[in-house]
Amino acid sequence: MRARIVITEFMDAQAVERLRQAHDVLYAPGLVDDAAALLREAAGADALVVRNRTQVRGDLLQALARCRVVGRLGVGLDNIDVPGCEARGIRVYPATGANAASVAEYVVGTAMLLLRGAYAATSEVAAALREGRLGGAAFDVFGREPLPASPHFQDCPNLLLTPHVAGVTRESNQRVSAMIADRVLEALR
Repeated sequence: MRARIVITEFMDAQAVERLRQAHDVLYAPGLVDDAAALLREAAGADALVVRNRTQVRGDLLQALARCRVVGRLGVGLDNIDVPGCEARGIRVYPATGANAASVAEYVVGTAMLLLRGAYAATSEVAAALREGRLGGAAFDVFGREPLPASPHFQDCPNLLLTPHVAGVTRESNQRVSAMIADRVLEALR
């Protein structure tokens, strides 16, 4: 019997096609932005595939009446109520390790651009840069994303701020998508 897979955010086309060969797939990368439609589609989903914007908790989790598996196209699970999923018998699979090479490439590339340093609070890093105690710094993860206006970073020398996208390259998206497609297909057997 063909299961219903709902994909709410972008996924590599080849992985989507692999899922379509075995099951009925709704690939709607913008579904995350339409709460009413998302809840409607979730009610008939046997599997849900998300990235980081879809919040699998509260009303959405309650709507997943048939769901057996949630595939997370990434590694962080802060957008998924894992205990809530487990209580409903829903398995949660992150793409652990699939984007590690891309993150490593980002880190090495950034390190080549900047001097070495230890992690500290962002305001302390900004002060150290201004005072010349630190030769350079780079951040791609912030306590709140997207990063709100941050006056302490304004006009800081040798500072690189990037969105939290180190693991979102074409290659890592292919690896992450393939891994989650495999996990979802396996869970739906």
